[in-house]
Amino acid sequence: MINFLESIPENSPYSMAGFYIHATLVRDNKRFNRAQKLFDRWAAKGLRTFERVTTEMGIDYRGHFNCMGAPNPGIEFFIKNAIIKDDDEWEQYLEEARRHPTPEDLENAKQFTRRALTPPDLTPFKGPKNPGHSP
Repeated sequence: MINFLESIPENSPYSMAGFYIHATLVRDNKRFNRAQKLFDRWAAKGLRTFERVTTEMGIDYRGHFNCMGAPNPGIEFFIKNAIIKDDDEWEQYLEEARRHPTPEDLENAKQFTRRALTPPDLTPFKGPKNPGHSP
């Protein structure tokens, strides 16, 4: 991702928006006490990198959309062995993870995309307005 961002010319005339689909619990997941901590450790780095690089390069960053996606077997193995080692927490996590993306996730992605694609001179863009999604 960093190579891609750094390949964009400084002060590019284009706008950019980020889409982050990950196997980490989203920050505001009420079922999991550690959701915020896990998100910050495993998913937030990409968000911060996008924000930092686009700011440094003077690129119009239109915000980001993020949601949990179902992990593939390799990612499941990694999460089970390196992150969520408690069996009860693992079962809860897996049940949650495998139901994503939900119809609500997909609708939120569509709404974010519509806003991100609206030219800045037509409406000010303040980032995503969807619950669970961060500016």
